[in-house]
Amino acid sequence: MTVTVFGSINLDTVVQVDRIARPGDTVSGRHVATGCGGKGANQAVAASRAAVGNLGVRLIASVGDDAQTALLTSLLASEDLQADLVEVAGTPSGTAFITVDKQGENAITVVPGANLDLTASRIDGDPGTLLCQGEVPYAESIRAASVRPRSGVAIINLAPVPQTADFVDQAFQSFDIVVVNQHEASEIEALAEDTVENLAHRTSTDVVVTLGRDGALVIDRNGQSERISSPTIAPVDTTGAGDTFCGYLAAVLSEGSDLTAAATLACRAAAYACLGQGAQSAIPRRAEIEGIY
Repeated sequence: MTVTVFGSINLDTVVQVDRIARPGDTVSGRHVATGCGGKGANQAVAASRAAVGNLGVRLIASVGDDAQTALLTSLLASEDLQADLVEVAGTPSGTAFITVDKQGENAITVVPGANLDLTASRIDGDPGTLLCQGEVPYAESIRAASVRPRSGVAIINLAPVPQTADFVDQAFQSFDIVVVNQHEASEIEALAEDTVENLAHRTSTDVVVTLGRDGALVIDRNGQSERISSPTIAPVDTTGAGDTFCGYLAAVLSEGSDLTAAATLACRAAAYACLGQGAQSAIPRRAEIEGIY
C-alpha cells in the first residue's frame, strides 16, 4: 500500500518573536531557523513517520533550479519516503516566512515559486491513498483526483481555501475526504452559501474539521457528525500541526482503519507536534504518541 502526497515544498525561515507584528510595526526576533516545509512535504513526512508495516510514502513536488533544491533534497533524505522532486528551469523554489509568538501562534507568508508549476501528469499508476493540498494549483489537484485510487481514498486539505465557489464544489465532488480547519470551514460556507454538513451530504463526501485544542469534528457523507477530543497541552509552536494531522490521517486510513479511528490518532499526533519548534522537526513518530496518549 502507498500514500502519494501531491503538493508543495518550501524552504521555511522561522523567526521566534514576542508578538507577531501588526501593520506598520517592527518587532525583534529572538531566534531564526531554516528548514524544509510546505504543506505537501510536511504531510509526506508526517505520513512517513506514522507508517507501519509495508506502507510506502511518495512525495510528488516541484522545485526550482536554484541552490535551495539541493538543501531541500538533503533535508528530506533522512526520511523514509520517496521524494520525486521535479526541477523547473528559471523558477525559484517555494519559500515561506513564518513568525511564531510566545503563545505558539504563527503568521505565515508563502512565495509559491515552482509549486505553481506542479502538474497532475507526474502521477503514474495507482497512487494508493492520494493526499493533496491547496498550495499548488487547485486545477491540478482536481486532475490528480481523476487518477482514482484503486486501493485507497483521495483526500484534499482545502488550505488555503480556493477563492471561487466552483473550485470548492469541484473539490467536494472529486475527493472522498475533505479536511479543513474551523476557519477554513467558515470561509467555505461563505463561498458556497451552504454548510459543510450539507456539502458533505450533497456530494457524498466525508469532511473532517480540525478544531485546534478542541480536537476535530468528523462529518460523514450522510451529514452525521462525531466530535473527537484532543489531548490537553501547552503549545510551544502550532506550525505544522494541521499538516501532521493530514499526514497521519492518510497513513492510518491506508492501514484499513475507519475515519473516526484515523482522526483520533491524527489529533494526538497534531497535539504532540505543537510541543516542539518548527514544522517537520516537531512531527512525532508513531511510537512516541502511542506510548504517551
